[in-house]
Amino acid sequence: MREKTAYPERLTIGVTFLLAGVVASIYAVSLYPVIRRIHHGVAARTVAHKVTSFLRDLDT
Repeated sequence: MREKTAYPERLTIGVTFLLAGVVASIYAVSLYPVIRRIHHGVAARTVAHKVTSFLRDLDT
């Protein structure tokens, strides 16, 4: 009898995690281009900074 009462709780927790996963994936998909653009900008800036500092080092 006790196992029957524990089962719905476990089911509810599973459904909650499933819904959280679905919501998180929807957010990730909708934010992906923004994140990629930001990351790309940061990466490009870092590379540009490294190149300029490298050239400055060669200059001196």
